[in-house]
Amino acid sequence: MTRNLNTAKESGYVFTYGIGLVINFTVDRLRIYPKLCYDGITDFKEHAGFIGMKIGIAYDI
Repeated sequence: MTRNLNTAKESGYVFTYGIGLVINFTVDRLRIYPKLCYDGITDFKEHAGFIGMKIGIAYDI
């Protein structure tokens, strides 16, 4: 991937990936499932990524 100064243009090939872990908690009909995740991008020379947590809530009727 290459980037030129004074432009918003990038060109090249990159590999994106994401991994995560979901844990389900259930109380009666309420489900809470936090997800720990890592989303990344690399060109196999440099890499960047995002570590985060997403929370899902569901109620079964």
